[in-house]
Amino acid sequence: MPICIPENPHFNSSEGEKKVWTALRDQLPDHAYLLHGIKILDDDGEHEIDTIVAWPGVGIVFIEIKGGYIEHRYDGTWTTTNRWNQTTTIDPAGQAAKGMYAVRKYLMTADVFAHNIRSLFLVAFPDTDLPIGVSAVDLPRNRIVDQSELASLKDRIISECHHQGLQSFATSENCQALADALADRRDPSSLWIDESVNRLARIKQLTVGQQRVLDTAKRMKSFLVLGPAGSGKTYLAVEQARRLAEQGKDVALLCYSQGLAQHLQRQAEKLPPGQKPRHVGTFHGLGSTVW
Repeated sequence: MPICIPENPHFNSSEGEKKVWTALRDQLPDHAYLLHGIKILDDDGEHEIDTIVAWPGVGIVFIEIKGGYIEHRYDGTWTTTNRWNQTTTIDPAGQAAKGMYAVRKYLMTADVFAHNIRSLFLVAFPDTDLPIGVSAVDLPRNRIVDQSELASLKDRIISECHHQGLQSFATSENCQALADALADRRDPSSLWIDESVNRLARIKQLTVGQQRVLDTAKRMKSFLVLGPAGSGKTYLAVEQARRLAEQGKDVALLCYSQGLAQHLQRQAEKLPPGQKPRHVGTFHGLGSTVW
């Protein structure tokens, strides 16, 4: 499995991005880097790169992902249609290229590399099997990966990188330098949620100390839990809410951050019937909620 940054990404309900990331995670070797959700802000605006592969000995590849039903129309435009039958015009090649060049510029400005990096971009349509022959001037077929080709995405990366002669730049040192430089360029809210997800995965089982905290809480109307990052405070809050709901009490699980509230909502949805809090959200949103 490659070195994933982050280890467990937050996909913002994008199943397409998750499909591509999972395919890469399962296919890339241990020494490759797999980055997700990189954001660059420059004079041209904000650029978001869905996925970057930095594969020593092969190449550096930027992957733009577009979910939904993709169609290349007679006038040369690309569109995507979601499950609610809403159609939007997209520019996958333009977006991919702008994101790639923004990263190149950032890395040179930050003195990560003395010279421009050598890389290429691919566009992935993980929910669509394209008809034979679909291609565009700025997006030839060999730069497109559709649903049927996800299982061989690794081979496509190798083929395109070798064709462009990217192996010489993709040294172990350069790939690691790129990964290190971009690791802190992810969206802060996504970073926070990813950190929470990873932390919860590490503490699925209550420790003796955590069990003692919850046992003590049974005898107190209110209490404050303090601890450093990674100590399991969020997990304790969800578990306490579950226990109170299981007792038949009306429970509101609240926080200040909208990002954390969304994470708590997802955790609450996983609880069995009869153990879910009645309301999960922010303190500010509680006032507009009808119980």
